[in-house]
Amino acid sequence: CVMFKQSRKKQKDSDYYSKQQQQQQHEIIHAVQERKSPLKSMIQQSIKSMPRLFWLYSFVGMTMYASVVPFWFYGSAYLQRSRGLSLKSADALMVLPEGAIIILSTPVGILVDCFKLGFAAQQRALGVASICIALSYVLLLSGVLQSAMWGVISLGCSYAVANQLLWSAFPHACPEELGSLGAGIMACLINVGATLVPALIGAIRALVELPETADIFMLLLLASLALVAAVVSHVSVSRIICAERISSGYEEVNEVAAFTNNEEEAEILTRNII
Repeated sequence: CVMFKQSRKKQKDSDYYSKQQQQQQHEIIHAVQERKSPLKSMIQQSIKSMPRLFWLYSFVGMTMYASVVPFWFYGSAYLQRSRGLSLKSADALMVLPEGAIIILSTPVGILVDCFKLGFAAQQRALGVASICIALSYVLLLSGVLQSAMWGVISLGCSYAVANQLLWSAFPHACPEELGSLGAGIMACLINVGATLVPALIGAIRALVELPETADIFMLLLLASLALVAAVVSHVSVSRIICAERISSGYEEVNEVAAFTNNEEEAEILTRNII
C-alpha cells in the first residue's frame, strides 16, 4: 500500500509538472507569435473596433453597387434582345448611368450640405434611391415604356443619387481614426458584390436555354438587391434613432442628478428616464 501510494504521488507530481511545462510552452509559442505578427493582431483589433453601424452601412453599399454594376456588363446585350436595338444604340444607352453621375453628383452634394442632412436623413434618401433603382428594372422588364431610354435614364439618375449619398455618409459611419481602414473595407465589399453577382448571372445563363428567361432572372435579381439595400439602410436609420434616444436619455439623467442631492431619488428618476 505504501509503495502504491508513493507511485501514485510520483505520477501526480509528474502529471502536474508536465502540465506546467505544456502551459509554459504554449505561453512561449503565443508570445513568439505575437512578436512575429504584431501587424496581424493590430489589424484584427482595428476590425473588431469598427462599430456595427459601419458594417450595416458597408452592406448597403455592397448591395447597392451589386444591383447596378452587373447591368453594365449585360445591359447592352439585353437591350438588343428585348428591344431590338442595334449594337451602337444599346452601347450609347449604357453610357447614361455613368453620365448621370457626372451631372448629378455635385448638385446632390450641394443639397446635402445646404440642408445639413445627417446620417439618418442621408440613409433614408439612399433607401428611396435604391427603391427607384428597383423600379427602373421593373420598367425595363415590363415594357410599359415604349422606349428603353427612359428606363435606363431612371436607372442612371437613381444610381447617381444613391452613389453620392453613400459616399457623403461615410464620415458619419466610420470613426475618424479608422478612416483608411474603413475605406479599404468599403472598397473590398463593394467589389465583392460587383464580382459575385455577374458571375452568378453568367452561371445561370449557362444553365438556362432561353436567353429571355435568363434576362428575367437577371433583372429580378438586380431589383431584389436594390430592395435589400433599401431595407438595410432603414435598419441603420433605426439604430441611429435608438442611439440618439439613449444619448438624450443620459443627458436628462445627468441634469436630474445635478439638481437632486438624494441618491435614492436620483437612482429612481434615472431608471424612469432610461
